[in-house]
Amino acid sequence: MRFVRRHFAAHASKAVNLHQFVRYANLDIPFIEQLAAVAAMEPDASFDVVDPAGGDDSTYVACANELWDLAQAFVTVVGA
Repeated sequence: MRFVRRHFAAHASKAVNLHQFVRYANLDIPFIEQLAAVAAMEPDASFDVVDPAGGDDSTYVACANELWDLAQAFVTVVGA
């Protein structure tokens, strides 16, 4: 996300951390407004998903589980 914001400034307003989005998106506004509101926030590294590269199987499984949980929360937040 930081890479996109840095190198593709024209699209920075659409680059958000998924974990930060599901934590802070206002459920009472349309998706595009949710996206804009969260994109306006400063990225918080505490919401980063740990890169499993070089880790053992349990590290990859933990990453996959975290991403799955975030995907499920995202669907709930956006009402898809």
